[in-house]
Amino acid sequence: MGNTWRQKLCTAALMLVMLVLAVRLTVSEAWRSPLSQRLGAAAQVAAGEVVVAVPELGAGFIFGCCGLTLAAGVAAGFAGKVRRRHVAWLGGILCIAALLAFSWGGAANKFAAIVGMCDLLTALVAGWVVAAAATTANQRRLIVAALAAIAAAWVMRGMIQWQIDIPDMIKLFEENREKMLASQGIALGEPSAKLFEDRLMGGEVGGYLAMVNVAAAGLVGLVSVLVGTLMAAGRFRTTLPAEEKAGNEVPVLAITLPVLGVLAAGAGLMTFLTQSKGGVAMMLAAAAGIVVGVLAWRIVVRWRRVLFAGAIVAAVAGGVAVIGYGVANDRLPSKTMTFRWHYWTASAEIASDHLWRGVGLNNFGDYYTTYKRPSAPEDVKDPHSYFVRLAAETGVPTTVVIGGLIVAVMCWAVRRKGATDEPEETQVFVPVGVGGVFVLVWLVARRVLADGADDYYTLLTMVFVPLTLGVFLAAWQVLGRLTANGLRAVTIAALVGAGGMLVYDQINTALVTGPVAMLFWVLLGLSVSGAVETAVKSRRKAPIFACAMVVLLAVNFAIGMYLAMVLSPLPHENAFVRHLVRRDFVEASKSLRWAVAFSPRSVDLLRWQVRLNKQLGQDVEADVRRIIDIDRANALVRVDLVRENPGLPAELKRQMLEDALRFDAALASDEPKKMKASDVADVQRSLAELRAMTQP
Repeated sequence: MGNTWRQKLCTAALMLVMLVLAVRLTVSEAWRSPLSQRLGAAAQVAAGEVVVAVPELGAGFIFGCCGLTLAAGVAAGFAGKVRRRHVAWLGGILCIAALLAFSWGGAANKFAAIVGMCDLLTALVAGWVVAAAATTANQRRLIVAALAAIAAAWVMRGMIQWQIDIPDMIKLFEENREKMLASQGIALGEPSAKLFEDRLMGGEVGGYLAMVNVAAAGLVGLVSVLVGTLMAAGRFRTTLPAEEKAGNEVPVLAITLPVLGVLAAGAGLMTFLTQSKGGVAMMLAAAAGIVVGVLAWRIVVRWRRVLFAGAIVAAVAGGVAVIGYGVANDRLPSKTMTFRWHYWTASAEIASDHLWRGVGLNNFGDYYTTYKRPSAPEDVKDPHSYFVRLAAETGVPTTVVIGGLIVAVMCWAVRRKGATDEPEETQVFVPVGVGGVFVLVWLVARRVLADGADDYYTLLTMVFVPLTLGVFLAAWQVLGRLTANGLRAVTIAALVGAGGMLVYDQINTALVTGPVAMLFWVLLGLSVSGAVETAVKSRRKAPIFACAMVVLLAVNFAIGMYLAMVLSPLPHENAFVRHLVRRDFVEASKSLRWAVAFSPRSVDLLRWQVRLNKQLGQDVEADVRRIIDIDRANALVRVDLVRENPGLPAELKRQMLEDALRFDAALASDEPKKMKASDVADVQRSLAELRAMTQP
């Protein structure tokens, strides 16, 4: 009985982690919508217009997910088969948490940095829980079946989104173009209006699959697990029961394997629909590697260390080649890759200036405008590369520790020859009950958290419940017919999927924070889960150390939540929006000053502060200089500031307009200019007048 309650507690911890992952992967985690969007929506509401909006979950959702995951970590540390490597892994997480706290101290927007810390901590602890708690075959079946159900939800929601939601949204946009742009805080004719329209037509607005590159990264991992399960079912299947052979029982595999096959094909199709070339290439490469690996498994097992070392060398060599090409040509072969090169070169300067602590998680966008070159056409919130973002936002030491932890876990997975599962008699496992609870809690939670008050979403939830539960049970049955080597092959497929996600994320942006980052670490944890070889002995004090470390992380998390509530600019921003809509400029200015104090590098907030100060008859020069010092390569900002503030010193206006012309001319010839020809002519006329005024 001693093992029974421990296994049940471990199973509960695993279910909690997978529920958090499932909810996060199927909601939109926009914890801080742009200020312009909130202003546009508030103005429409004040005008008596009906604005339909999906509820914004906010940072509290991420904090809640972190708290639940840490609770699962305490349970896993107390009841799991914790070994020395698990304790070392948890020690690495604790080291990362300390380094992130050090990085937080130097962040401009400390609230955003705390949100990022909790987000990354959730992913790291989730992977550890899976590694430490999933010691039996049934527990690993639970994880893989849950991943299959999540893949089913992604495929179904993606198809609905592409076939119904996006066409309807495009039609609505064409009929109400100006109002929909206004709800986003965008005026008709602005460059951002064209960008919004392009994203809408490309299917990148609305739904939890809106960020297509992020969706592609997640699909690489999910497709790998599905392909691994299918291949293992064909290569490492147990002997069928005599009753089923005789035709006296339902042929389970004949029903369940096609279900998983259709799901894998659907997930592959969804990857193609993201139109991410890198995602499609990595998905195909990972799937092909898994197929070859299962077919030639004896060779792979014998040469696994050499193959792993070769993969590491190839990845490093590829990175060196890309960097070498970029340094030699100051660009990369394609237009989109050249954009990334611009992000990376600016990130290198950020990392060089903030070597030890970075600028803080989720703070890259506030610093990028200071370091970007004038020829870079876009402002972005992250540099579209996993390790580049880590170096810029968290500093080099944190990047090295996280990279070392990833390599260590992968080496652990590769070094293991196989897994010996514990007897299943000690654990009562009812798949229908477990799967039913998992699916119901997951989909009801996401319905309450993420969807607007619309019967359409209730109907979707009612359809999703039986379909995802059916996929869960189908995967459960297939996994139950695998030998120990077959189940091990599935976990190695998870490792391949995680590796594919990591390689793809060197030109993407998904694995540092966010739900796909949590999926990445769960796959890594799955790859080293299961009972280890008998030659490896656990220490009796290991669970005590593990619990102590997780409790310490929980204490840090509680402190972080308190600081987040104190330092959050969001209440002040929302108060500013309310007062501004009511035209109470004095109170709006007070709220805005607090928001700027907590987010001092936000150009949007500073520009509103300039407008309010002008409205109240106060001096604006200091704030204008602050803006152009932060946003050092933006032509339109300078032109707008000169037009909106004619009382600025003539010398300052002349400098800003000259910079605007220079920045606009620096854009590549195949890039649309930020300034129209009429704008350029107006600026040149204004410059002629200003030069005449400022010349001695």
